[in-house]
Amino acid sequence: MELFSEIYGCYYHVVAQILRRAHGGGGIGSGEISRFISKNAFSESGLHLLPKLLKGEWDLLAEEGERHCSKLEHANTSLPLTNLQKSWLKALLRDPRIRLFLDEEQLDRMQKYLANITPLFEHSDFHIFDAAADGDEYSDEAYIQHFRMILSAIKQKKPLLAQYESGKGGRVAVHFLAQKLLYSQKDDKFRAVGLRLTGSRSKPVLLNLARIKDLAQSDQSAPQQLPPCANSESKRTVRIAISDERNALERCMLQFASYDKQTVFDEASGRYFCDISYDPLEEAEVLIRILSFGPVIKVLGPAHFLEQIRSRVRGQMERMQ
Repeated sequence: MELFSEIYGCYYHVVAQILRRAHGGGGIGSGEISRFISKNAFSESGLHLLPKLLKGEWDLLAEEGERHCSKLEHANTSLPLTNLQKSWLKALLRDPRIRLFLDEEQLDRMQKYLANITPLFEHSDFHIFDAAADGDEYSDEAYIQHFRMILSAIKQKKPLLAQYESGKGGRVAVHFLAQKLLYSQKDDKFRAVGLRLTGSRSKPVLLNLARIKDLAQSDQSAPQQLPPCANSESKRTVRIAISDERNALERCMLQFASYDKQTVFDEASGRYFCDISYDPLEEAEVLIRILSFGPVIKVLGPAHFLEQIRSRVRGQMERMQ
């Protein structure tokens, strides 16, 4: 199975750009082609690319006076998938979460397209030992519908009205403007992050998708000036020390791959120091992820984060006793 293919090299992209420029609008001149090749490929590339494009084995350009027009029916050119990419896609189709993003018609079309492809991996190849046992039910039709409605509302910036089940089992109506969807690998759950709309005011909100019992368009309008759900001013930072054992650094970098972070190595102590930035609404998630590493990670600050760590550890000890 190939990892690399020459069709993904600069020559393919240069030719594709030339054909797009030569499609309609009066075509492209020979001088423009030469300058474009010299700028985006190797200097000698024009010597063999131009003859192939004009009258050679490719014969992709037609002469119309002093201009050259593309012979292709469509302006856009797309790269074919490699066997490795197809194999990776086949593995993704076996993930139950794929139905959140693709409808049945799309899934059926992709399954037929990849019918003779061996998946890159099977989900049975992985043994997940530290995830919650009560993850979201991704095959539930209502859950799928709610996920897609929230995803669409994020793109269109439209407020939603959710009938939400609280932790105590009660129902509350929540008008909110979703801004992003978060997935917790530890909990195997999706959460919607956004702003709760209460009249002319708004405040941050975090909603578990599984607790949304009904969802519809909201009759409330979003404020003209909306604060972003996560920016440099509202973000918090936790500083941790990572021991050089049990592959802790690589595991930590993978666990916090989606977060902004700065990591340095201290030769004196033989440890890595990492500053992780996160949205305040994600603090519980960050805390849980850090705790999952056990003694190979030490939290250095800030004080309020350290106190939450101590509180969780004390609570766990009390339950064990």
